[in-house]
Amino acid sequence: MLDASVSPGLADFSLVSRFFLVELIVCGILSLFFFFYFNRLFATLVSYGVRAYTWHYYRAYVDIQALQISLLGGRIFFKGIRYHGVNETILVHGGYVTWNYWKRAVKRVDLARASGSKCRPGSSQRNSDAVSGSDHDSEHAANRGETGGVAEADRLPCRIVITVYGLEWFIYNRTPAYDDILSGFASAGDQDSVTHGSRSPSPGAKSTGYASSRQGSGKGLSARPTRTSSDPSIRESSSARNSHAESTVSSDQHVDAVDSDTEDSISKLLQLLPVKVECTKGAIVAGNENTRSVLTVTFEKATGLIDASDAGPLDLYRQIFTFEFTHPIIQLRPNPDFKYLQLEAAAAHTLSSMPVDEKRKGHKRATLFNYQRKKREIWHSIRDLIPYFQKSVESFHVDSHHERGPNTISASRTGLSPETRWLGLTRYLDENTDEHEGWNSVEYARFSTLVDCPALTLTYYWDIPGRVPSEQAELSSSIRKVSQDINGSNPPEWGLDLKIDGGTINYGPWADRERVGLQNVFFPNPYRSAQPAEPLTPGAWRRSTVFRVRVEINQDTTLRIPTREESKDWQWKGRADAIRGVSKLKKQKQKRQWRNKEGEKGTVGPEIRPFGWLSLRVSRDSTITYNMDMVPSKTGYHNYLTLDLRESRMSSSVNHGLLWQCPRQIISCDLSNSLTWNSLHQWEFKVESRDMELFLLRDHIFLITDLVSDWTSGSAPDYYTFVPFIYNIKLLFTNFQLFMNVNDSNIINNPSDLDDNTFVVVKGKQLTSHVGIPATKYKPEENTVTFELKLEDGGLDLLTPLWHTLHTFLRDKSVATLNDLIINGSYTYNSATSSALTDTLVMDISGGSPRLYLYGFLIRYFMRVRENYFGEEIHFRTLEEFQEAANAQEPSGAHGLNPNRKSNDLDVILRVNVDSPCVLLPTNIYDHSKSLRLTAASIELDMRFTNYYMDLQAALSPVEVSLESLDSNGAVSVSNTQLFIDGVSIYGHRLFGLPPTEPTYVCNWDFEVGKVVGECSPDFLRSLLAALRDIDFTFDDHENALPPLHPVALHDVTFLRARVASVHMSVLVDRTALILGCDAITVQFNDWARWRFSKRLSLTVPNITVAAVDQDSSDTVATARSRAS
Repeated sequence: MLDASVSPGLADFSLVSRFFLVELIVCGILSLFFFFYFNRLFATLVSYGVRAYTWHYYRAYVDIQALQISLLGGRIFFKGIRYHGVNETILVHGGYVTWNYWKRAVKRVDLARASGSKCRPGSSQRNSDAVSGSDHDSEHAANRGETGGVAEADRLPCRIVITVYGLEWFIYNRTPAYDDILSGFASAGDQDSVTHGSRSPSPGAKSTGYASSRQGSGKGLSARPTRTSSDPSIRESSSARNSHAESTVSSDQHVDAVDSDTEDSISKLLQLLPVKVECTKGAIVAGNENTRSVLTVTFEKATGLIDASDAGPLDLYRQIFTFEFTHPIIQLRPNPDFKYLQLEAAAAHTLSSMPVDEKRKGHKRATLFNYQRKKREIWHSIRDLIPYFQKSVESFHVDSHHERGPNTISASRTGLSPETRWLGLTRYLDENTDEHEGWNSVEYARFSTLVDCPALTLTYYWDIPGRVPSEQAELSSSIRKVSQDINGSNPPEWGLDLKIDGGTINYGPWADRERVGLQNVFFPNPYRSAQPAEPLTPGAWRRSTVFRVRVEINQDTTLRIPTREESKDWQWKGRADAIRGVSKLKKQKQKRQWRNKEGEKGTVGPEIRPFGWLSLRVSRDSTITYNMDMVPSKTGYHNYLTLDLRESRMSSSVNHGLLWQCPRQIISCDLSNSLTWNSLHQWEFKVESRDMELFLLRDHIFLITDLVSDWTSGSAPDYYTFVPFIYNIKLLFTNFQLFMNVNDSNIINNPSDLDDNTFVVVKGKQLTSHVGIPATKYKPEENTVTFELKLEDGGLDLLTPLWHTLHTFLRDKSVATLNDLIINGSYTYNSATSSALTDTLVMDISGGSPRLYLYGFLIRYFMRVRENYFGEEIHFRTLEEFQEAANAQEPSGAHGLNPNRKSNDLDVILRVNVDSPCVLLPTNIYDHSKSLRLTAASIELDMRFTNYYMDLQAALSPVEVSLESLDSNGAVSVSNTQLFIDGVSIYGHRLFGLPPTEPTYVCNWDFEVGKVVGECSPDFLRSLLAALRDIDFTFDDHENALPPLHPVALHDVTFLRARVASVHMSVLVDRTALILGCDAITVQFNDWARWRFSKRLSLTVPNITVAAVDQDSSDTVATARSRAS
């Protein structure tokens, strides 16, 4: 019985166990499904619903991987949101949206006018609300002052917070820009249908792709009312505008109904704002297969706020997006998916769409080409065993493993990388004389990181426009201003503000060339003339016609400009292939990396060529402002750029030292464009520098020249898209100082140290320069640059180091003054470089009232200026380099000069006119309290300087010589004229030898001096002898001058001829006069060494008269001579 009673229980238990097991399995499956798959299923269903709408209307694919809703926490969790459209793809790895419903005190949108009465924008009631709103704002400002400038609402949290992590944004197209270009090819009727047939045109939107993309992206938040075909059009005729005034009452009723709905929709949407957005780890990539580089933006963290605020009195409100990025990095990376440029891609697409018969003809030609290409690829693969074997035969340096498409075009058109450009038939080039061998195609100044800063704040805002007010409202409004804008008043605000908290910006010629490629893809030039927009009629939606960009520097920021140095190619001759070898081996190493990661221990270490750079450091409070017209006016598009730089300091790769420092610089640019796209454009640039100190070397000029050459080395524009330009540059320097280093042998250790260098300082109260650069011809053979320079209250100082004797004994550092200086000239240069071409420089120089203390050492330093900036020692050297050259066994050639430099000849034509010159010869070595004063009415000089000869003609008006004394109080006393010279004429001719040194081998000098008459005192004669002796003594300056390493060899022959018309001088001693006179004096000298003599001097002084008479007789004789003459 026990067994019988137990068996049913066990059977029931086993049955229960089975059901429990099934329930357990089902519950487990449901639990696993609920915990791990329910969110995915729910997201999939939501994705289907959203995608059904977005794909049907916008051709946009939206997918959500997982979605979870937490009602108690007020959050919506999401993961793997992916948006894929025609222009961009956005991927969010995860995040959540929080609705802080439990918080009572949160931020709210403060719109004074939006919360007021719902009246039609532009009416008189609207304007009265604007006035009351200003009072409300002033009351708020007073309350903010009591809290230290921080409003209580700023500390409150937001009701809605969006938190995401892992944001990826890929931008690869911009269809509105291309749709705008296509609309230009349509007829007028088609354009109207396209304009009125858009799905959701915003109020006041333009018919351009740029405006539509901007407004379409923000229409969900701005909730602008839809513009219908009944709204006034921009192209409305004048008759329609006149008839519009008759139907103002009826149209206002309709507008009031529409605006009431608009106000309701705006108030509902604004209740959701502000919205806080937090993002961790984001990246933005811009580029496609038609760009050589892709632009990447990465950041560690970003915090944003989507808010709204009050707008102008005629607009609804202002939409504001503010984001703070932590450690953003902007880079230009090589594009691994690059195939060919956009134009070549279009050509290939056109070729593929050709008829079948034309394709067959092209296929026959392509068969032989493909056979030759395959054979060449096999040879390249064998040749890669020994890289660059027989390099002088190859015309291309192309990677043999580079994949090509079936429709591959020639390399010159497919936009190959710079390392694979056409290099010419190098087997026909003379490698010993080609100084730029291979370097023109190597981008060794490429720097990928463009921006690297600790923090950056971005604010993007735009006003939601209202309607143009009626005439009655216009008359009753006191805030309306007369404006040339199509809105009739100030347009709705639209702009972008950036605040940079320090960091480094790297932007040079290479980055600019890559920027052009990206800009041509995303912002293509339509090459189409524009029509001026008509003024908007009352009741029409206002338009945002000006876009403003403002960049503010909050911390010290550095801008570095890397560049290639073409002038140093000869020093790196024969080593360009090493750079290409490195890039090729890097690609091969990346392919072999998966095979043997541990085996490769060797590294490729060829000598890498450094690039030149300029580094500009600006301090805080520096700003950049850019205003750009988005709607053309009758004069075209107005674009203005203004840079306000504070405490700028420029350094360079020349010596890693200071080039200039300036407390403030203001750069203004007028980049306006005319209505006709290919008409003449004139761009104005104005650079104003205050209290600038410029430490200039000749190496800096070479670096700037290389920078300009590298920046303009891009591909030439097409003939059909060429646009003529004229660049007008105005430079204004106030209280400037130009430091010219005159160290012996150009030895410089600390370039800007005033205690370690000798400087000739050119200073002035104001220097104005105008430069005109025309670019009006397509690929001109030569071009002419005009310039004008004006200097006011100029001067010349001599600064010496501490160890210099002049630093201790020279009382006054100022050695020259100048009232004004004007230089007008032009420079004509050839586009090509050849020894048969000649560049021409023409200058007209005129100065007023120069005053110069002519010391002997000052003449020597003027000669040092010539040697250090225009002579044989134009490249500076350090003290260690000078000592190495001094201890060398064999003397080296010119320091840093290219022995095989190719350049055009230079023809310099110089005309100088100086009014009221004054030269003072000090009678003391270090003191000019007593000097000989030489004054004249004018000096005229004409000079022509070429690579083969020099001609000089100078004429000096009658010269008066007197004594000038300076007492301790600074008072100047000038004696009577002691000596009078009736004009001086000088003619010189020099012949030069072969380049590059071009030594002088023949000199001809002719001097013609007029009558010399004087009544001199003994003090004047003593001062004259002392002044000449001091000049001779201080010219050598043995105490401070550095002896030359090697004796200077002079190979020239000098022929000198001089003639003095007559001499009559009287020396007055008490009551006696010593008279010295003679007729015309002739002097002939030459140092042409022959077998009889090495130098020859011939002096002729006829009719010499020496007499001693009393002063009364001397006066009688002088009176008689004056009457006779």
